[in-house]
Amino acid sequence: MDEIKTAIKQTSSGKAAGMDGIPSELYKAAGPQTLAALHDVFLSIWDEEVVPHDFRDLQLSPFSKIRVTGLNVETIEEFPSYP
Repeated sequence: MDEIKTAIKQTSSGKAAGMDGIPSELYKAAGPQTLAALHDVFLSIWDEEVVPHDFRDLQLSPFSKIRVTGLNVETIEEFPSYP
């Protein structure tokens, strides 16, 4: 359960909601019962080794680490996208 709390704390506030439509602020405001329910879902996925269909629709966008110097933008490291 501590890992879930840590992951939620590390999410950025004030950003647009993801594909699930749930803003990070809602997760941050979640009480112990909601966190316990999330924990149960993740344990079930782990034990059954089956990822729910809705979880499979996750899309991560590619991003790059860049350096900006004056008017010059340089790509330092590029990270791949995952379908």
